[in-house]
Amino acid sequence: MFKVGFKDFSRIAMQHIDDIATPCNKYINGAVSKPISTQQIGDTFQKSATAQAIKPSCIGTKQNYKFDDIYNVINLNNGRIRLLPKAAEINGHKISTIEMPEYMYHVTSKTNWDKISSSKTIQRTTDEQLQGVYLIDKENFLSRYQRVKGLNRNIDLMSSLIRHASKSNNGTTDLVLIRIPTENLLKTGKLRFRTQEDFFYYQDMLFNLQKDLKQKFSIRMLSNDKNRAQFEKYVLDNNLMTKAELDKFMLDMKNSLHQGHKLNELSNFETNSAIEYIFNKDIVSSQVPGIKRKVFNIEDVKDSKTGNFDTEKLQKKLESIFR
Repeated sequence: MFKVGFKDFSRIAMQHIDDIATPCNKYINGAVSKPISTQQIGDTFQKSATAQAIKPSCIGTKQNYKFDDIYNVINLNNGRIRLLPKAAEINGHKISTIEMPEYMYHVTSKTNWDKISSSKTIQRTTDEQLQGVYLIDKENFLSRYQRVKGLNRNIDLMSSLIRHASKSNNGTTDLVLIRIPTENLLKTGKLRFRTQEDFFYYQDMLFNLQKDLKQKFSIRMLSNDKNRAQFEKYVLDNNLMTKAELDKFMLDMKNSLHQGHKLNELSNFETNSAIEYIFNKDIVSSQVPGIKRKVFNIEDVKDSKTGNFDTEKLQKKLESIFR
């Protein structure tokens, strides 16, 4: 999505609908069953030093199924597409009908766009444990991002993220909106999502738990084993939670933020949540046809009185530039 720190951990493939397009060569004839390190599986909230590898949802054990083998895609002509399974079940795996946005969008600075244009690639974030390309649905962004609910506050995430995206610009207020056909994206990799409400809820909860602690640990910092151990010791030593409550809190936070949701859960969240999509690979223009980009100036969509971004102006701008 925007070039910000709200990111998601890579994870081992589970029985999720977003994994079906991934070839399963290495898992043919059964699951890998040997201890692997937590670093290998990317599960930064896993306390055990080892874990059993889980067989991904390779639909079939003798054939590599691709996206086109599983789904027919219907364009609903309203900015949405419907993924219709070609079979209700394949080798014991139930396949769901999914309705989702026709396009994903990535917003970045003009300076970053020049790099993307040169390499023909939108690179996934790799500078920390969380890896992926972060994307938005335009309609959800316009309707839900201006008032994201935290624990006890509302956040104008729309304004914050646009400002953040523009910080890397060199002497310009131009931003670049990149439009990517969702169907073509799904043919090349995996897409999952999480909600910004979950992020800010857990961020606020962590701050409240640490309000008397001089050095506070952020969500991102808790991916470090040493930091997490110090945080948990502080919570238990000060009787802020019982051990059972703390374990549940950490597990829920991991599931919500660092694993995210399956695409077949999307309809449960779209109406009332600010959705952030995460694509697991670099997006290469030669592999994902139909990518387009438009430039817009952020000064054109600001409220002249408050300096915040005007939703109505932004909506008109975003709708007009890709007509």
